[in-house]
Amino acid sequence: NRKTTECRLYQNVMMSADETPGSRCYYALTTASALAFRTLGGDPFFLTGTNFGPVGTNVHVFYGPATNSLKYSALECTVAVMHTTIACVSAPGVGSNLAVTVSVVGQTARTTSGLLTYAPPSIEEIIEAPNDGTLESMDEANLLPPQNLPTYGGTLIDISGVNFPPLDAGIDVSSILTVNYGPTGFDFNAVNCRVLQSGMVIRCATSPGYGSNHYWKVGVDGLDSALSPVKTS
Repeated sequence: NRKTTECRLYQNVMMSADETPGSRCYYALTTASALAFRTLGGDPFFLTGTNFGPVGTNVHVFYGPATNSLKYSALECTVAVMHTTIACVSAPGVGSNLAVTVSVVGQTARTTSGLLTYAPPSIEEIIEAPNDGTLESMDEANLLPPQNLPTYGGTLIDISGVNFPPLDAGIDVSSILTVNYGPTGFDFNAVNCRVLQSGMVIRCATSPGYGSNHYWKVGVDGLDSALSPVKTS
């Protein structure tokens, strides 16, 4: 009988080229925050397991949701510690609870549970966009949050922050981006939202509405920001 490997968190079945089953473990990093990638990518990370090969071996690491676990291809992956540790750099992307697939010389290991995640969005500033709707730099505009917005809607609003959708990840932004606002942060839906600066600036139009002291929230593929630090009216 094959000995079962006890895994602290995630265990998966490895199938070799001749379909011989094996086992492999992946271990979480020391803190959850260490696993939260920026949506722009570029964050180094490590995977720990067994039978990865000698130092310097080129390996392929993919990750994504359960329905598309090969969605993202990690960058610059190589064996950093002989047989046990792979070092990679995260790709631009979005989402949480992402499963990992590792391919080493024809052998593939897949996690059965999500191991990686991108960080939720965070709002820093909200301003009214230039009247001509151009991509004018935000530091050339009035940086105060807009007040006395028309109740009929249609005002263009620029939201700056971090971990907004990236533009270079092959993502249908309209399907994973939501922007809401109001006294609770969910009272009105912003419309026609698009990314102006990859991962950092979103432009939306207001909906017909009313009231004051409106907080804003941004959602990216199921991960929601906290309420904005500033309010509009």
